[in-house]
Amino acid sequence: MVLASVILDYFRTGPEGWQNQKAHSIATARRMQGLCLSRLIRTLLSLLFIILPGLTRLAACPVLLYVQPDLPGLKGPRDQLRLFTWSQSRQQWLRLPVQTDPLLKGGGLKFTREPHWESAELSPHDRLVLDPGSFESPVAREPLPCRGAVSFLIRDYNRPGKGAVLTSCSSDGLKTEKAEAIVFQPEKKRLYSASYSYRFDPENAMLFRSVFLTASVRRFLTVFHSDLDIYSEVPGFFDLYFGGDRIESEITATHQAPLSLDANVSFFVKVLFLRLRLSLSTDVSFYRSSAHIPMVLYLPVNPKEYLAGRSGILYSWARADKVSMKTDQLHMPVYEQNFSMPSLSEGSSGKNHEIPPSVRSYCQRKGWCDFSLSMHSAGRPLTMQFSLPLSLVQKGFFPVYVRQVSSVYQSLAWNAEPRYAREGREGIFFATAGLDEGSNSWDFWLKLGGPASGRGGLCPYPVTVSQHTSSTETPLSPPR
Repeated sequence: MVLASVILDYFRTGPEGWQNQKAHSIATARRMQGLCLSRLIRTLLSLLFIILPGLTRLAACPVLLYVQPDLPGLKGPRDQLRLFTWSQSRQQWLRLPVQTDPLLKGGGLKFTREPHWESAELSPHDRLVLDPGSFESPVAREPLPCRGAVSFLIRDYNRPGKGAVLTSCSSDGLKTEKAEAIVFQPEKKRLYSASYSYRFDPENAMLFRSVFLTASVRRFLTVFHSDLDIYSEVPGFFDLYFGGDRIESEITATHQAPLSLDANVSFFVKVLFLRLRLSLSTDVSFYRSSAHIPMVLYLPVNPKEYLAGRSGILYSWARADKVSMKTDQLHMPVYEQNFSMPSLSEGSSGKNHEIPPSVRSYCQRKGWCDFSLSMHSAGRPLTMQFSLPLSLVQKGFFPVYVRQVSSVYQSLAWNAEPRYAREGREGIFFATAGLDEGSNSWDFWLKLGGPASGRGGLCPYPVTVSQHTSSTETPLSPPR
């Protein structure tokens, strides 16, 4: 109870006034011993970097299109959306699956849906999910099976001859082509498709216990035991450390959609002997060959005032035997033993600074910077992709690859014991001292496929969209 008042007075008055109020704070805390437990919890949480998934416009490797602004004029019942592609081998139009995701105002998925929601009218906030792997030819001599008031030509960015036509109509007389299923086994905390198997950490659903890739019918262990370490260096105070075993999350709702398995995750934090539920939740999406875990770093205080350069986040994992990673498949800076922390917090003065030369080459998209690394298991690549707004990178927040987790603990003198051994683990380090108070969002992807170099290799899968008639097409936007 004493600790609660001391911490609060430190942050309320600053280092100068803290000593003068220390005695009074301790006396007050003792008188209020029976009332201060919640105060202690709130204080400790205010110092904790809460890493949780957030909701941004980037998503995993299917095509993602929003009714507004991507598809102006598209109207009609959700269950009358049609996506047609021409099969040269079968010499006929195919109807491909279109997944409609109703979204909340804040951008999250609606897990509680109204009766008959699928036959209700499209909302401007709906998100459409398409599988580009099923695209064949978007044009043919034969007329479309049916056509609505407006149609859109969706062209594959990487394969210009591939694509599909999106419209709204009902009398096409076709059956929807079958999509590959994603299966969730809650009792085993396991999710899998024909391409991979993902097992959740039993205590924290945002971390994985193992990831297996499928090759020649067999499954091969690729990475396992992911973890999250958060370290805060507070000048004039003691350092704070929260490991992955202090931050819990559990799946509270799931939704099986035609092209994905979506999960809603609620968060808990263990403080002392308590397990405190936070008013925080997020959505995680698993697709045929990828997973999207959008992230948010929430800072309740201004880190420039309270944090020093040793503060940071370390996301780590262990790589299975015979899983390799080549240097040319690493697209991010590398953490060395003598890595200079000031270069990681160039935004510490509160202004956006010029991006360090070692990082600038990863910021090719307008307003975004993309980093990735790829590992190979039984000849199959698994890529981790991190996409961050340019504004975060300008504040010194970007991923740095760590070959050995122990090097971070040694060079930064982190006085903490992680739940897994430091040796034999690699990871990603983010410096946090240059960030702003509030929410800072970015995207984390796991996908089957090579490194995310260039727009064509990034998630979500890029397409071009144009309004379509029988003889013309009108471009609407750059590649998405």
